[in-house]
Amino acid sequence: MRTGRKAGRSLPQPGTFGVMDNSVALVTGASKGIGREIARQLAAAGLTVYVGSRDAARGERAAGEIGGDARLLVLDVTDAASIAEAAGQVGALDILINNAGISGDGTTADREDIGTFRRIYETNVFGVVAVTNAFLPALRRSAHPRIVNISSGTGSLA
Repeated sequence: MRTGRKAGRSLPQPGTFGVMDNSVALVTGASKGIGREIARQLAAAGLTVYVGSRDAARGERAAGEIGGDARLLVLDVTDAASIAEAAGQVGALDILINNAGISGDGTTADREDIGTFRRIYETNVFGVVAVTNAFLPALRRSAHPRIVNISSGTGSLA
């Protein structure tokens, strides 16, 4: 990617979000870990970022520390009412980052409790589908909507 000016227009610098200025993003599970860092980088690039967090106090603290135009959005991806309420608070959305996820207690799949599997699937699979579906109307209002789904090695069963 070249940088500099061309025809009176500034080109994005390598490693920046460039044309993403004035965009709105939602990052689920953004009160800690990878989600928080994603939210921080997006806010630093000038985006409005909804910090999705099921814990309001932790999410408020994270949004304050992230700075920029980071805003708390209380959102529990396993709770239909929470998802609907959160979706009702976001008018337009350009980027949805499904990052919220949980893992088991580290035992092998054959020794894991079935209840643990249910909680994991409710969060990591059904939560992604429910959040995506709820925010599709807001994403459809964007000229360039994007959905990013984050996973990890704990997302697979060995």
